Amino acid sequence: MATPEGLAIGFRNLQSPEIPRTRQRTQRDAGGPLDRVNLYVDFNGDGRSGYNFVLNLGGGIADATITNESRFSDDWDGDWEHAVTEDAAGWSARRWPVTSDFPMPASRSS
Repeated sequence: MATPEGLAIGFRNLQSPEIPRTRQRTQRDAGGPLDRVNLYVDFNGDGRSGYNFVLNLGGGIADATITNESRFSDDWDGDWEHAVTEDAAGWSARRWPVTSDFPMPASRSS
């Protein structure tokens, strides 16, 4: 959902209690075999550049810029809010990338 502050995005991950969940705390931009969600956003809609946002069950985050659909750079550290909650049925991840932090294209006329 688009808000004046940015994008509000949520994931609900249903996961049976019988399946182990990986809650490891990580440093920013660290990877590994973790329960996580990824979000890729191309604000221009042209496939030339975008952003990757990762939030794992332990509350760790990673983010990167993407160019040419395959070049990732984790040198970029965006300013975005996030939260993780867990219950018996699974876990939820919420993030709010602030759209004012990203270059947005001018409106296109038809």
